Amino acid sequence: MAFASFNGVNHKVIDIGFGGLRVDEYDGGSTQGEEFIIDGLGITEEKLIAVHLECTVAHRLGDQLGIAFVKLDTQVYDVLDAIMMRRKKYFNK
Repeated sequence: MAFASFNGVNHKVIDIGFGGLRVDEYDGGSTQGEEFIIDGLGITEEKLIAVHLECTVAHRLGDQLGIAFVKLDTQVYDVLDAIMMRRKKYFNK
């Protein structure tokens, strides 16, 4: 499991990759094509790493939100890699 922070709220991530992620239990008002910034990513809500990740809403299905990444920088790539590989040590810096 992972977490992403955007629009002032931490969201539970149920699927993640280098192209995007899927958030569960989303109750915001986002619509397809809307642009926004993810400002934190991590393996727990308490250990989010500050990032600046440009995104767009890919789709909305019930309370799930599909998010596409627009551009990955080196830091975001490293954070995503650590999440996907479950490298907890990365988040203990």
